[in-house]
Amino acid sequence: MDSKITVILIGIILALGGWNLNQTFQLSIEINQLKSQYVNIEISMKQVKNQIAKLNKKQKNSKANSIIQQN
Repeated sequence: MDSKITVILIGIILALGGWNLNQTFQLSIEINQLKSQYVNIEISMKQVKNQIAKLNKKQKNSKANSIIQQN
């Protein structure tokens, strides 16, 4: 009787350990996915900042050209 209870308890502990490892692995996969999404967002933000800088530069140049043409 005691050996059956011991075997059942060991089985439960092993099952919980396996479940815990599975959850840990799933979390690591999710973290890697989030990191790659973060990198993609950073790249997109840099591209948008560069586009904004180019537009601002064009606007400054067009204002300067219009002032020169008025004089």
